[in-house]
Amino acid sequence: MYSNTNSREIIVLNEDQTIVKSLKTKIKLEFMCMAGYNGLFISDGKSIKHMTENGSISRIPYTLKRDNEITGLDVDEQGQLYACTSNKENGTVVRINTTTGYKEPILENLIIVEKNPPKVPGALERMAGASNIKWCEPCSRDGENQPADSWCSDCNEPLCVECAKFHRKGKITANHKTIPILEAEKLDSTILDISESCHIHDDQTLSFFCVQHDTICCAFCLRESHNACKNVQSIENASKGVKMGTAIDDLQRRISDFSLIVGRIVEIYRKNLNSISEKKKELKETFRNVQKDLNTYLDDLERVIDNNLNDCDKECKDEIEKNIKDLTTRKSRSDSWQTAIEMLTEHASETRIFAAVKTIDNLQVKEETFLSKMQENLTAFELRSPPCDFMEKIKPILITLSEVKIEKIKITVQLPINVQQVQAYKFQQEKALLVQKISCSLLKMPTLSKNCFTVDDRIVCSGQPIHVYDMTRSSVKTVKVSFISTDVTCDLKNNIYASFPSVGISHIDTMKSREGFRRMNKIMSKSGEYQWVKLHNDLIYSNTSEGIVLLNKEGTVVKTVICTITPTFVCLEKCGGIYISNGKSIIHITESGEHNEIPTNLKTEYTITGMDVDRQRQLYACICNDEEGSVVRINTTTGYKEPILGDLVTPSYIAFHPTKNMFLVTTDYGKECSVYQVTN
Repeated sequence: MYSNTNSREIIVLNEDQTIVKSLKTKIKLEFMCMAGYNGLFISDGKSIKHMTENGSISRIPYTLKRDNEITGLDVDEQGQLYACTSNKENGTVVRINTTTGYKEPILENLIIVEKNPPKVPGALERMAGASNIKWCEPCSRDGENQPADSWCSDCNEPLCVECAKFHRKGKITANHKTIPILEAEKLDSTILDISESCHIHDDQTLSFFCVQHDTICCAFCLRESHNACKNVQSIENASKGVKMGTAIDDLQRRISDFSLIVGRIVEIYRKNLNSISEKKKELKETFRNVQKDLNTYLDDLERVIDNNLNDCDKECKDEIEKNIKDLTTRKSRSDSWQTAIEMLTEHASETRIFAAVKTIDNLQVKEETFLSKMQENLTAFELRSPPCDFMEKIKPILITLSEVKIEKIKITVQLPINVQQVQAYKFQQEKALLVQKISCSLLKMPTLSKNCFTVDDRIVCSGQPIHVYDMTRSSVKTVKVSFISTDVTCDLKNNIYASFPSVGISHIDTMKSREGFRRMNKIMSKSGEYQWVKLHNDLIYSNTSEGIVLLNKEGTVVKTVICTITPTFVCLEKCGGIYISNGKSIIHITESGEHNEIPTNLKTEYTITGMDVDRQRQLYACICNDEEGSVVRINTTTGYKEPILGDLVTPSYIAFHPTKNMFLVTTDYGKECSVYQVTN
């Protein structure tokens, strides 16, 4: 076991907690993670170093922008190093090549949350008053003060150790669910304060559920308001199966969507703050240029302009920050409901869960109504001023420069795919036709990553296990493997190969359902190697620390191609050429090893997320930014990008059929794979 005694020393302990070794870090230790079987990675927030078991330290060539800092480190099962980096505005998760220091973006534009967010006092805090001690409620009624150890969600009160023991023995309370008091403190006060008594008839218990009005009521309410309702059930019957039903999933989805939309709106407001500041600087620069020719007159005018700008700037920022604070509070509250549902689902009774779901559902409806109205009236602020491109007769006109006004512009928020309830894809006319859609839920996979066609119209999906989907029969088969595959490919004989990072390339036997693979490479790979696999003329292409390696079917390396960039995406031509991309540029490598860059002229905010070549040797690519993506056909001479598919949601991979004019695209954050027929 590894731990730290101070900010510059790491100690190694055995199972008996005896110190075996002490290692000096030479840097202030902020973050630490294991580097597989080869020591540790350590960081002081600005740099990353590798420390071996004997204490020798080497620096990872990782460059960090001045205003960024490292906020977390860890290593995955394949030994690849990941890091969280952030500045004052947003954060990123990157995968770091420990040899070159190359940072591959994994998650971007993450919202930075306050390190010490204000805590909203819940029912437990209110119950305890000013004291931090939580007291047992039954003992308090008997005039005793005993610290609470658990919380009964059915009785809605804290219990000490002794009372909890009797609680479990009691005939009435034997089936009540209790949770540790520390866990109960994490629940939102809305959940803890749910009453079992009718809010209209205080002496009556809520014991019925009216399906017609979707409400829980007492016996008096049933007689007074629901006497004519046909479908009324006892709360016990209505709550049966609530854990297995759709109510929890639907509510959690809506809370997640709500949280996502709020996050996007907050991000819009933050960007708006930056644009206002930039516009302010731009306008002030314009004013100063005019001032050079009219110093005497503008001395007085500048004060007027500055005052107006500051007033407008303050007004904008005050309103935006107020909205951000309100939205952040609502988001936190909604997130806490999500946590409460998960907690109660695990520990509470079905009756209690049912009541909680209905209560939160009503509160969530109010929050959604608020959010809907806010979206309808969502505006951004912009500072405007009349143009200044004249000099003659300027004095009587210059006063207009101080008339800086706030203009509100209507903007829209991109909704989650399951909220939009619309077709998210628009096809370019006569370029591609949708053939079939395959969702990750159909394949029973958490997400889809890299996939390939077989000659007989099956789709092979990488992962663990490997899934094989038959497009003709709409059936799914799995092949169990010992490692996580990150890429798959198929030749014209339907031989399937998969890449297993840090293990190698394996031939996959889809006729077997267990361990249907045979490793091709004879030498075990290193960390970061064999991330992808391609096939051409009976040769297997993949990556190692030296570059791109070509293996024959016996696993012997026949050639190594040195690359000028780290190839994140690779596709092969029939003539033996290779296209490689690092997400920003595309390079063509000839059989002789010559490198030629394709002039893609990609905009700064766009990233290449996938590449492949069709049977006519035409190059296709997935490109996307934070909001939308597309599939384009690239002219490798001019770099012209011909749109094939537009308005895609995060396209992340493309692969062509080996014998047909068909291709597949993975979209919607890996939730869906769509198959298209190329028509032109």
